[in-house]
Amino acid sequence: MASKLEALRDAVTEHLSGRARIGRAGVTVLSRKVANLQAQIEEQLGRLGICAVVLVPGADGNARQSIQGYLDPVRVVVRCVEDTLLNRTGIGAMELAEEVYAALVHWQPPVAGAALLSPEKNAIRELNLIGKLEEEADEDLFGFDVNLTSKIALPPRTDP
Repeated sequence: MASKLEALRDAVTEHLSGRARIGRAGVTVLSRKVANLQAQIEEQLGRLGICAVVLVPGADGNARQSIQGYLDPVRVVVRCVEDTLLNRTGIGAMELAEEVYAALVHWQPPVAGAALLSPEKNAIRELNLIGKLEEEADEDLFGFDVNLTSKIALPPRTDP
């Protein structure tokens, strides 16, 4: 059985993969679940010039003085990366980031105990990708992180 954070990552990946605008453009949505993610990103950039990557959600704990704990906040990050010279999809990294944001903001993930996704203060933030991916012309890489938060209720603890 997957952890709740893995289940959330997988649900976000599946939800974004099913979005019409992303699918029509041919954009691949990857996740940390993929073996050798770096190679997969470089392959997608070489093939289409753009991809989205759902990172493993991070979380803080919050017991809130109860027997039921919460992961709160849970940070969901989707990285949209584009090679501007190779992109032939008709959708750029900024437009993809906006589409990702629209698809996820106030979306209810199908994960037990998870709350709606809400925007963070810097919901869409530009990345500095210079020197981050090998074999790519640094000045041609362009990217954005889409940052959302949620919380996940954990099962009540059962003390012996």
